Amino acid sequence: MSVDIRVLGDVEVVHDGRRLDVGPARQQCVFAALLAEPNTKVATDLIVERVWGDRAPQRARASLYSHVNRLRAALTIAGELQIVRRGDGYLLSVDEQALDLWRFRDLVARARDAADAAEPLGQALALWRGPAFAGLDLPWLADLRAALDQERGAVVLDYADHRLRTGRHAEVLPMLAAEADRQPLDERLAAQLMIALRSEERRVGKECRSR
Repeated sequence: MSVDIRVLGDVEVVHDGRRLDVGPARQQCVFAALLAEPNTKVATDLIVERVWGDRAPQRARASLYSHVNRLRAALTIAGELQIVRRGDGYLLSVDEQALDLWRFRDLVARARDAADAAEPLGQALALWRGPAFAGLDLPWLADLRAALDQERGAVVLDYADHRLRTGRHAEVLPMLAAEADRQPLDERLAAQLMIALRSEERRVGKECRSR
């Protein structure tokens, strides 16, 4: 796979190990509006609404057209990644395996039938570099980001369950502590953190007594 499209963190396109310049924030927002629904036509009016909200300029469609053309130029080197006009809208044509969000969900789905579910769940979590679509401040993206964060949080809990059952408390303790800071009211998370902390305290206590 020569193209790696990343949205689980800053929006990035990496081709053969080289990061492509997809432009300034507004242009990245146009890209994000298409990335949110790969291989699906997104109506022009919907893209304008997503990118400009209720502050769309009079020539929003012309601005959108310019952004799309510049994105096409930036992505030319990645031939398998194309923005195609479809009637009154645009479609981002891409192999879904190139998109980290798709790979995240695929790994989570595979974990359901895996002998060791922790392995694919850990691989899925490793794809996250920060909040989804980080750095892009749009109302519709805020809602999408919150939904994706819930997806990730559920995977953290499932991953922690598997690790705690196999006695690998220290491995998940930093992750659980960080997640608890973000979701202090989650009872399942609080219980997992307590188990990990108590186990680590017992381990440290045994080490001290053996010295």
